[in-house]
Amino acid sequence: MDIKNNYVRAEHDFIIINEQIRINKNRIVAIIITKQANSRRYPIFFGVVFLLISAISSSSVCLIISLLLFGLAILMRTKYALRIRTESGEIRPLASTNRSELEQIRDYIEKIIHE
Repeated sequence: MDIKNNYVRAEHDFIIINEQIRINKNRIVAIIITKQANSRRYPIFFGVVFLLISAISSSSVCLIISLLLFGLAILMRTKYALRIRTESGEIRPLASTNRSELEQIRDYIEKIIHE
């Protein structure tokens, strides 16, 4: 089944997203995909702190903790949000770590708008 059909459908002059959000397709100004801020800085900061503590006190436990924190920072995935700007404001109905999925949904919504 196509991913865009799971999240978005059209009914008359409205676009329904996630069965919860109903938007008049004539009032949509822009559809944008943005990268959301990621909080990788916290595990990196504490990893550096534990690395310095392990260097000063030659503690293997602090070294292991710092390596785990650096690994966590590497494994954190970037999140993307689908933003729909209307005449009355902006909403972010969908967020995903898969940008291509959101691009498919954006293209599908734009196709519905221009019909």
